Amino acid sequence: MIRRRIGENLKKQHWATIGVDLVIVVLGVFIGMQASNWNQERATDQQSEAFTARLKADLREEDWAYQFLIAYNREVLANANRAVNALEGKATLSDEALLVSAYRATSTSSVRAAAPPTTN
Repeated sequence: MIRRRIGENLKKQHWATIGVDLVIVVLGVFIGMQASNWNQERATDQQSEAFTARLKADLREEDWAYQFLIAYNREVLANANRAVNALEGKATLSDEALLVSAYRATSTSSVRAAAPPTTN
């Protein structure tokens, strides 16, 4: 339709009308591109929010797992120190307590700690 109007106005040499029609077309293209850019930005923002939420959840899970491993390794170290002190005569432990401490001192965690239930 605009193409036909521009063609007719060119034949009649209505330059002002042709200029207005061209401005309308250019503005329409510009507005369409802006709308597309705004929509893309909105979609990117939504993706960013989703990725950020997932990253935060993953980091919380990692933090919990590392805190668990730190506490576990502290307990292993405490048992090792207890067993060493008993063997060096610096502390007294029953045979059973020494055996338990020595056993716990040699245990390692090769399995990753399970994450706690997530709360939102």
